[in-house]
Amino acid sequence: MDNTSSSPKDVLMELRNITKIFPGVTALDNVDITIKKGEIHVLLGENGAGKSTLIKLMAGVEMPNGGEIYWEGKKADIRNIQDAYNLRISVIYQELSCVPCLSVAENMFMGREIFVKGSKSLINWKEQMLRTKNVLKKVKLDISPTILMENLGIGQRQLCEIAKSIESNAKLIIMDEPTSSLSRKEIDSLLEIMTELKSNGVSILFITHKLEEAKKVGDIVTVLKDGKKVGNVKMKDISEDEIITMMVGRELNEKYPKRRS
Repeated sequence: MDNTSSSPKDVLMELRNITKIFPGVTALDNVDITIKKGEIHVLLGENGAGKSTLIKLMAGVEMPNGGEIYWEGKKADIRNIQDAYNLRISVIYQELSCVPCLSVAENMFMGREIFVKGSKSLINWKEQMLRTKNVLKKVKLDISPTILMENLGIGQRQLCEIAKSIESNAKLIIMDEPTSSLSRKEIDSLLEIMTELKSNGVSILFITHKLEEAKKVGDIVTVLKDGKKVGNVKMKDISEDEIITMMVGRELNEKYPKRRS
């Protein structure tokens, strides 16, 4: 099932016939996915469908066994995390990657520190603090850049990760189950931020099990099952029941049959 279309100039990232084989397992089997500029693209599938493997390929953690990746119309060779970073791809994993014993500002610029002009070793802490303050405002997080990450709640850490992606000028932010540990208020705030990022031209690949959230912010949904792409549909054209049917491979009443009275 595929009822989407796009012109080349609208496409940010395209994966064509992507295959990934682990010993005894084909994790991805000729998967195609196209992510347009300034869209929230939802990736769905049951556990083991291939979502995590796809993310790792896009992030340079794993290499495909077959297929091609294109970035803004040009073939891309993503062999490692640095390659993905250079393309301005940012990944926010379910298990957050921040260093708890360091401050928000230190985490924000870890690996891409701002140095004093003319120096290769002296960090410009004033500039890093200022830029951290500014980007925290964009995610509506009212905290000091000097606070240690270990003193923040899960929701606040999640927003810091998003702020880091924004500060690095990411064109594509991949969010892996970002709402799984958040409160209702934090979830609503995150979905609002995602919509704002989209309006600013940032693309988001949103992996979630919560269909209500997917329907609320998603533009396009791609469904994987057993390593294969089942469909690619405009979110407004499909119901939650139809999405579940795509994910499990059978009608809801087959999986949950009504009891006979």
